Formats: sequence, structure tokens, C-alpha cells
Amino acid sequence: MKATRGPVVVFGIAFLYPLAGVTWQFLHYLVGLRRLGFDPYYVEDSGRWVYDPALGDFTPDPARNIEIQAAWALREEFDLGAAELAALQGTAGHRTPG
Repeated sequence: MKATRGPVVVFGIAFLYPLAGVTWQFLHYLVGLRRLGFDPYYVEDSGRWVYDPALGDFTPDPARNIEIQAAWALREEFDLGAAELAALQGTAGHRTPG
């Protein structure tokens, strides 16, 4: 669906804490806003280390969390698109200051 109501920015912590409830919360916002005709953008700006569920601890490397969220973004029911994924993958080399 082509957005006609303009851009909306959603801020969150889905990459900081890539756990089911947090991920679903922000996906619902993005999908809902898109269905209402907006062009939603997700922004996460934090200088903190990210929580890596596989490690059970915080890490300065967000690469695994980006992979987790990218897999959700490409699911058909969310259809957040290849452009969004490319932008997401472009941040995989970023290291959060510790």
C-alpha cells in the first residue's frame, strides 16, 4: 500500500533488547501505521551496549541483534521491505561506544 498520509517516526529499543515482547511491540506500531496510510520509520539511538540473548549478557557488537530483527522485517506479514533491510544491514559494522 502506498503511503499517503506522510512520514511518522517511531523511536524504540527493539535492537537494544531483541526479545519477543519488545520486537512485537514495535512491529505492531510500524505495521499499524503503515496500514493507516503513513510511511513509518523506526529509529533507535542509544550509546548503550545491546543485550544479546545468545550470550545472556550485554555486548558492544549489535550484529547478531541486527540479524534477528532483519529476519522479522522480511516476513511477508510485515513486509518492511528490501530497502529497509539494506539500511539495517548497513549498520551491522557499527560498534556502540562502551
